[in-house]
Amino acid sequence: MTDNAHFESIYHEFKSLVFNVCLHYVLNREDAQDVAQEVFVKIYHNLHKYNPDAASLKNLDLPYSHQPVT
Repeated sequence: MTDNAHFESIYHEFKSLVFNVCLHYVLNREDAQDVAQEVFVKIYHNLHKYNPDAASLKNLDLPYSHQPVT
């Protein structure tokens, strides 16, 4: 699987979860969408570090949703 195809499958599997976590923290849909986008950008840039045998993807993406977007 190419990185783009892998990322696309990750995005479709986790987009609702990431958005809902972001919405829980920022309490505004538009801001939550912005934060979720930043989360997925960070995931995309760090996808090469992900080892599915070592941990669930939830360990990779959800910590980003708790960090402020700068």
